[in-house]
Amino acid sequence: MIENASHYFARGNTAHGAHFLYKSAFQGLDKILVLTGPPGTGKSTVIRNLAESLLDRGQHVQCFHSPLRPDELDGIIATELKVGVIDEQACGGILEGVTGETLMFDFGVALDTRSISKETFGTIEELKGNLIDAYSKAYKTFATALRIHDEWKNFISRAWTS
Repeated sequence: MIENASHYFARGNTAHGAHFLYKSAFQGLDKILVLTGPPGTGKSTVIRNLAESLLDRGQHVQCFHSPLRPDELDGIIATELKVGVIDEQACGGILEGVTGETLMFDFGVALDTRSISKETFGTIEELKGNLIDAYSKAYKTFATALRIHDEWKNFISRAWTS
């Protein structure tokens, strides 16, 4: 099989916080299928399997990779079909104003939480908070690094012009 895919990163973590390019990437599609629901419900698996199926049929697929787990797909566009599929968490919910019909699919409704203990729910919430804190610290560190970079750049620039 000839590889008929393009690969992109449309989200990143920067000195200015999370940055998303999905709105421009998904502009002009006829349909956008948005997969919602908590992590672990199979959204990435469905997106990957759909991409593989389209590629097996000779379709061109634009693959949007996760910046934290590059082997996983956050979304795809079936180019000839003008259809996109995206994990809502990956795009930060920033698809407002994108043309085309948007269809939502909630993977969370299939999640049976009855067997999860209150203690486990507490651990999940604690881990979510830890993740938010880690992102916040990372963004602050990126901002500090950018500030230092800019200071050094200005210093070197002045040294060369003196």
